[in-house]
Amino acid sequence: MAKILYFDDEIDSLLNSALEYLRKDCFHEVDEVSELTEAEKKIYNSKYDVLLLDIRILPEKRRNAKGYEDKDWRRTGVRLIERIRNGVINGASSKSVPIIVITAVMHPPTLIEIENKGAKGDAFIHVIQKPFRLADVQAAILAALNHGGVND
Repeated sequence: MAKILYFDDEIDSLLNSALEYLRKDCFHEVDEVSELTEAEKKIYNSKYDVLLLDIRILPEKRRNAKGYEDKDWRRTGVRLIERIRNGVINGASSKSVPIIVITAVMHPPTLIEIENKGAKGDAFIHVIQKPFRLADVQAAILAALNHGGVND
C-alpha cells in the first residue's frame, strides 16, 4: 500500500474514478488537496510515496468570481515541483519523491521545464496528458512505486 497525494484545483469525474480505483482496488491511501498552500503543508508534514500533480494550478489569492486573473497560471505547478526538488518544502517527504504530472498543458517549453526541474538526480518524473486513460495512471503509479522502492 502506498501513500499518494493528489493535487489539482479541479477534480473531474474521470479523476474521481481514478482516485476511487486507487483507494478501493489498489488499497492505496490517497489524500486530495486543491489549494497550493494545503499541498505544501501536506508534503511537509506527511511522507508520501508518490505525488500526482496538475501544472495549471491557480494560486488561491489570484482567483475571482469572473475567472482567472493570474497570467502565470502554468508555472504554479512547475514552481511546486522546483520547490520539492530543491528541498524547500520537504519535511517528511523526500525531495526525490516520485512525481506524476497529470495536465492538459502540452506547451513544449513547459513540458521541457517540467522534465528539467523534476528529474533532478535519480528522481522520477512522468507526464500524463489530459484527457487520460485510467490504465495510463495505473502504469505511471506502478512505475513510480517501483522506482521509489515501495513495491520491493
